[in-house]
Amino acid sequence: MAIAYGGGVTSVPKTMVQGSLPLLPGDRGFVVEFEVSLSDDHEDHFPAVWLMPVEHNQRQEDSYPPDERGFERWLEIDVDEGGFTPGPMATTLSWSGIWPNYQRVRSNPNLRNEKIDRAQRHRFAAGFDPQHLKITFWYDDKVQYVASGESVPEIARKQHFYIIMNADAHKLKLPYELYIHRVRAYVPE
Repeated sequence: MAIAYGGGVTSVPKTMVQGSLPLLPGDRGFVVEFEVSLSDDHEDHFPAVWLMPVEHNQRQEDSYPPDERGFERWLEIDVDEGGFTPGPMATTLSWSGIWPNYQRVRSNPNLRNEKIDRAQRHRFAAGFDPQHLKITFWYDDKVQYVASGESVPEIARKQHFYIIMNADAHKLKLPYELYIHRVRAYVPE
């Protein structure tokens, strides 16, 4: 599949309910892997493959008792975001608050990693372990790092995640294509 600059694909419809693909359950944990490349390797390209909980929606289904009405909590899992570092960049973001004043706690990815050629195929993966509240990130089958602590909140166990793939840019808005060669997701038994 090719996603042109400015485009994106999600595994749920705009109504934010399960589509034809199953959601990834936070209470059981999961692994998701993206094999991707770009039409060219420009540092301004901002391709992203990531996960969000379907509960974070206009209905505010990410508001949980005993929090006050309108207070939301959710986990964002960025499996890879291009153009922020020379190489791969994966991170977790724990969000909370009342819109538009959200607070976030971010994991500590390696921001000084080796440059990769994004015009070549690469595999980016994340595995959520709900028992230990840890997310392991892989790049081309090697562990990048493990996120834990405040950036992987307990609330993620109550959430159900969907896939997002999009091709954006940082400033220059140069056209390119994000090629999705393969997406694989599973829930361990």
